[in-house]
Amino acid sequence: MGEVWRRATRRDRIVFVAAGVFMLLLVVGLVVRSPSHGRPPRVVSTTGLEADLATMQLHHRPNADNPLLRQFANDLDILEADCPSNTRRELAAFTTQSVHELHRDGVEVTPNAVLGGVVGQPDLGSTERCERFFARWVAQQRSATSHDSG
Repeated sequence: MGEVWRRATRRDRIVFVAAGVFMLLLVVGLVVRSPSHGRPPRVVSTTGLEADLATMQLHHRPNADNPLLRQFANDLDILEADCPSNTRRELAAFTTQSVHELHRDGVEVTPNAVLGGVVGQPDLGSTERCERFFARWVAQQRSATSHDSG
């Protein structure tokens, strides 16, 4: 390494040092922005809405350290922020209703797929009720299934 450093031009040394500083700042930035940095991990109830959705998906009651509970909590947080006219209880009910509707139509989906699909819609983020986004996602799933089978 000493030989390479002695043979390097001044410009090469500057680029090397700058890259090292950049990597150091990147790592420090990631540590500082980490959601767990400086605060305890979020605890999600095993008897709340998230647990009800997880039970529907897993077919048994989840324990407190099941990551699906946090996933449902995060998705409901996003939807609650994007559609403030809906309560978390309503959002969980829309999820459950969507799963039941699609199951009646022979489309197998999980609550996680429903929430992920709705949260992933590109135009989500308005003050409208989220019910419209759930209904549109259900219609998309029905359409996709009918195209696949037909």
